[in-house]
Amino acid sequence: MRRPRSTGALALASGLLSLALAAPAVASPPTSTADPDTAPTATSVDPTTPLDRPEVGPGTSFVDVREKLDGYADPDWYAANVPVVDLPDADAEAVYYYRWRVLKEHLRYTEPGTGWVLTEFLDCCGYAAPYQAINAAAGHQLAEGRWLRDQRYLDDYEDYWLTGPGQIEPAQNPEAADWAHQYSFWAVTAIVERAKVTGNLDRLRSLQPELETFVEDWANQFDADLGLYWQTPEYDAKESSPASYVTDRDYAGRHTFRPSINAYLYGDMLALAEVATLDGDEATATEYRDRAAALREAVDTYLWDDERDFFYDVVDWENPDHERLRDRLDVGFVPWKFGLATPEQAVALDQLLDPQGFAAPYGPTVTERRSPDFWRSSDQGCCKWDGPSWPFSTSLTLDGVATALRDDAAGDLTRADYLDLFDTYVRTQFRDGEPYVAEAHHPDEDRWIYDGSNHSEDYLHSSYVDLVLQDLLGLQPQSDDSLVLDPLVPADWDWFAAENVPYHGRNVTVLFDRDGSRYGAGPGLRVYLDGEQLLHADADALAEGADPLEVPVPSGEPQRLPHAVNTSANPLKNAYPRPVASYTWRYDDAWRVLDGKVWYDEVPQNTRWSSYSSPNARDWVGVEFAEPTTIGDVRFHGYQDADAVQPAAGYELEYWDGAAWQVVPDQTRVPEQPVGNGLNRITFPPLETTSYRLTFDAAPGKSVGVTELESWSPVSRAVSARVEAAEPAVGHASRVDVTISTRDDVVVGAEVTPELPAGWTAVAVGEAGPLDLGAWDRATRSWDVTPGPDAVPGSEARIGAVVRWGGPSTPEEARATTTARLAFDPAWYDDVVLHDDFDADTAADWTTLRPSGEALPAVAAGDGVLAASGDARYWGLYGHRTARVTSSSVVIAEIGAFSGAGTQEDSLFLGLAAADRTYALAWFNHTNVASGLDYVGGADGSSPYFGLRGYGPGDRIALQVNGARVDVFAEEDGAWTWYGGTTTGGALDTSDPDVLAGLLPTIGFRADRGTVSVASFEVRSRSTDVPAPQVDVTAVPRCLAGTAYVAVRASYVGTGSAGAGDPVDVELVTPFGSRTVTGVAPGANAYQSFSAGAASLAAGTASVRVTDAAGRVTEHAAPFAALAC
Repeated sequence: MRRPRSTGALALASGLLSLALAAPAVASPPTSTADPDTAPTATSVDPTTPLDRPEVGPGTSFVDVREKLDGYADPDWYAANVPVVDLPDADAEAVYYYRWRVLKEHLRYTEPGTGWVLTEFLDCCGYAAPYQAINAAAGHQLAEGRWLRDQRYLDDYEDYWLTGPGQIEPAQNPEAADWAHQYSFWAVTAIVERAKVTGNLDRLRSLQPELETFVEDWANQFDADLGLYWQTPEYDAKESSPASYVTDRDYAGRHTFRPSINAYLYGDMLALAEVATLDGDEATATEYRDRAAALREAVDTYLWDDERDFFYDVVDWENPDHERLRDRLDVGFVPWKFGLATPEQAVALDQLLDPQGFAAPYGPTVTERRSPDFWRSSDQGCCKWDGPSWPFSTSLTLDGVATALRDDAAGDLTRADYLDLFDTYVRTQFRDGEPYVAEAHHPDEDRWIYDGSNHSEDYLHSSYVDLVLQDLLGLQPQSDDSLVLDPLVPADWDWFAAENVPYHGRNVTVLFDRDGSRYGAGPGLRVYLDGEQLLHADADALAEGADPLEVPVPSGEPQRLPHAVNTSANPLKNAYPRPVASYTWRYDDAWRVLDGKVWYDEVPQNTRWSSYSSPNARDWVGVEFAEPTTIGDVRFHGYQDADAVQPAAGYELEYWDGAAWQVVPDQTRVPEQPVGNGLNRITFPPLETTSYRLTFDAAPGKSVGVTELESWSPVSRAVSARVEAAEPAVGHASRVDVTISTRDDVVVGAEVTPELPAGWTAVAVGEAGPLDLGAWDRATRSWDVTPGPDAVPGSEARIGAVVRWGGPSTPEEARATTTARLAFDPAWYDDVVLHDDFDADTAADWTTLRPSGEALPAVAAGDGVLAASGDARYWGLYGHRTARVTSSSVVIAEIGAFSGAGTQEDSLFLGLAAADRTYALAWFNHTNVASGLDYVGGADGSSPYFGLRGYGPGDRIALQVNGARVDVFAEEDGAWTWYGGTTTGGALDTSDPDVLAGLLPTIGFRADRGTVSVASFEVRSRSTDVPAPQVDVTAVPRCLAGTAYVAVRASYVGTGSAGAGDPVDVELVTPFGSRTVTGVAPGANAYQSFSAGAASLAAGTASVRVTDAAGRVTEHAAPFAALAC
């Protein structure tokens, strides 16, 4: 038996290991024949990055990193950020560096205050959280990214899920608390495991409240009777599996007690207990350890089968006795990764090697082969979990097997078995002889089966880098000042290296050279810390069964990299900032330079601007801001392909001074000459402008390309801010909370100011003065915020805040933003263009549009419905002959009935269509309870899938037109929910009146048989020719009997002219209360004196909201001065 791993004392194997705490390391070339007992010379790795990338710092240079990165775009990024490995297995090494490229491609900048996220697909889908993040594989992504030297990426990503947009209630899964719980997600485990690499335990301790909230937000999926958590197969990210096939929902499945979700929560509870212990909160630690133990007991009771030796699903649908599923699934291996399985249960792991179990040449499979449902529908299109090989599952399983081997809990499985499984995983990650990962692989054939073009490439849905560093090479991170080494490398490896691995603020190198000929540092296993040799052991230290080695690694000072925000980023295409360009090739898009994605020619997806085929002698691309903005650090990521698009011969950076373009003075450029497929950075003394641009001189006969254009503004790392906005609504105030958190430093006199769209107003709630905060402290400031007169229901708005402190001599600031969607309200569209409740036969008002060659249904109007029917597959679209929309309209239908036949097609369509099969139509499939948007024939837009939704007969559905954008909503249980949308252009440019004249408000029906109907159809537009009410407002502070008051008066002059117009409703709002006065006639006043409840009041603002007879709301602000009585 191997002795248990310890966390305190160094493991000493007599005759095998020696410590040399002061002996420096050598960086001799591989051909060196240095004496193994010679103390080599330490080397300091030079910075390899342009300014803002982290310096590697002191370390070793046994491996030629540039040779390893040959052929990679932007090699400086990798050299600055990733551990270097040197492996005898060329395929395993090639996949290692390729998987770092995959992670880099998926890093996406969002907006100030949110920062970086990791995506799953390069371009995604309607079911993703804001900025295309998906939490299903976020645990894998955090595991991969924890080894990055630059910690800013994953700091932001953790905050995204714990305190940022991940906390917004999801638009897809109606049973989830928020986007962070949309799918199963082992967040706490992943975050704690990352902290063990970075060594930033102060940050980890500060996150304890958020980590507790994350665990508790699974409570609605906990069954107290069984003591287990449930999840549906779909939202366990494993749809279309035998667990769903036994229900009435082949795709999504029903509530299922699964080994996966329960193992995740078991691991998260233990990880949370670790955090609480670190924070000195032993009561909380004990609570979560006890809850984890109870959960483990419930899993053993209900999910473990003693006769069949496996963890099984229990489907909670028509299963009152809680019988276990017939089939073994991949989820049965998950408990080993999280330490839930016992040594006695290790017999289940034998199924990985069983040809009738999960074994496969490109496996393991995700369903056992002996199952009658194996491969039931795997070859019928993505995404099936009834037989393929999914890297998501394989990487979890491999990590679990490695954990079991280290804990002597793997039963009959050996290191050789693990290495066979790992080699299979390596072999799977190739296509056409090159490293490649997509969604799922055929288990028996050398081909990816779920590999959609412009969709599945370089899919970040699994881990691999982490498996190489932690499991294969054995770097086991710890929370104390140590590192455990426990490699699982093949016995016939004569050498390997993991060089300058960022760990606890230090650089760790692990080097093995059996005879000393590879690296010239002498034979055996060696460990270096910041370039100095720390440990030497002979080759027996790697033998199977050898004790793990514990190496002392005193924590260093984490690299305090400068913190900045990209003020040009606009991935959601809000009105500003926006791109400007002299020319854009028709297949490119200038908006892509602001989308936060840095891709080069390594992927087929297009995220560039280029001047290809331009007639101009010089071309430029730039950014326009909504208001004057300070810039001093502009970066552009050049793009080049194999021929036509090449680095510019030269360029100029210019800014708009209000009258003309001027060259930015005093520029420092890194590099001097522009590069393609890499970073170019220009710094200069800060200046204020509303626009900047890059003007390029192309190389002769070539064009210029840019994949991303950025302007970075420094913000302090001492303070971070988070903005949380309740759903705003036109004409109503909603709460905005800004939470300010400190790190290592004390902050005194911090002032927080909201930053809102033009015309919006804010009234402080509660304390509003300067804040004094200690280290690792936090506080919240709140405002009631009211949208401005130009706000559109259902649209998105960017809401931000700025925190300033430090005084005039040393001013510092931090910024944060969030994007909120205004509540959708069809009544805001006051001009009813059409309302048809089909009480009469209005069939003649509709014209037939054929979307395809399928048969048309029989259609009839009357008796309260417009109905389509047929005995076989039909599809018909019906556009209204006379009604038309404007660029500010909504099309609404009330669902009558679906056929209920349970067939593939049982669908409604709603939106805009033309006679030439050009349309933007929302679709609602009853059988799958799914929906999406078909965007056909236009430019710029996409056809997003919205996922499973909760609509049904009697609910209303709507497609909103707002300029060059359409969005889809559904009214479920009386409340409108946003489903998704897309931008429009070309033949579907909904901002163009000429285009709109040819688009008919349309309803459509598609079914395999039976009748589908709607009960009403409506077109509404926003009228623009009604003048706003004229209202004069004042807010006057005054004293009465020693108490401070603010008196607010709104004088309604009239609408259109003095004394004219209908009565209006007036709402007076102050920090001390509010009052609504209805039916205020022209010439009359609304008045109220509000008590501050004290002898003084601070300066502030009162707001007055006026609602006219048409439901329009206008907002007025009245500031008042401070007063002491």
